[in-house]
Amino acid sequence: MKLKRIAIALAAWTMFYNVSPAMASFISSKAPIQENSQKSDYIKEIQKALENKIVAQKLKEYGMNPKEVKEKLKSMNEEQLRLLANASKKLNAGGDALGLAIAVLVIVLLVVFILRLTGKEVIIR
Repeated sequence: MKLKRIAIALAAWTMFYNVSPAMASFISSKAPIQENSQKSDYIKEIQKALENKIVAQKLKEYGMNPKEVKEKLKSMNEEQLRLLANASKKLNAGGDALGLAIAVLVIVLLVVFILRLTGKEVIIR
């Protein structure tokens, strides 16, 4: 009788064990590499915009040197870098008078954004 109960319990446990879903999956090894690559692409785009004489002059006027800017770029998260890179692409596009006005606006926004990240405040009088 006792042996019969053990056999039934063992059979029930085996059936339950074989029917339970597995909780395993594969992990992609390319995702972190791709994210890092995308981040470096954003930084390259921003650095290309920072080579612009107008941007460099504005940052210099606000007391920022290129070394500080590069350090801030490294500490930014991917979303901030993406926004800054998109603004930088518009700056590099150039064009007619409307394009120039947009470029100046983007330069000002870029400078203000970098200054805010460094903790400095812009006061317009």
